[in-house]
Amino acid sequence: MKRSRIGSLGEDIAERFLEQHGYRVIARNYVIARGEIDLAAYRRGTVAIVEVKTRSGSSYGTANIANRKFGTHWTHSTGSIMGRDGAYW
Repeated sequence: MKRSRIGSLGEDIAERFLEQHGYRVIARNYVIARGEIDLAAYRRGTVAIVEVKTRSGSSYGTANIANRKFGTHWTHSTGSIMGRDGAYW
């Protein structure tokens, strides 16, 4: 299966999970100057920025891979998505 298709399936699963937990997905694959936000979701005054990492096997590492690079990316991404459309907040 192509990597883009695996990634899309992972995003579908993550989106359903968020919706089942009361979040409303407000953006998917939102492109910003520094990259892309996989999912942004809103629930009760909280915006969740979600980076989806879909693995097709254990040889690609574990799910626990967050690092400072992503933290900085998410900080800039949050500002971009929040400024996009104030109607959600």
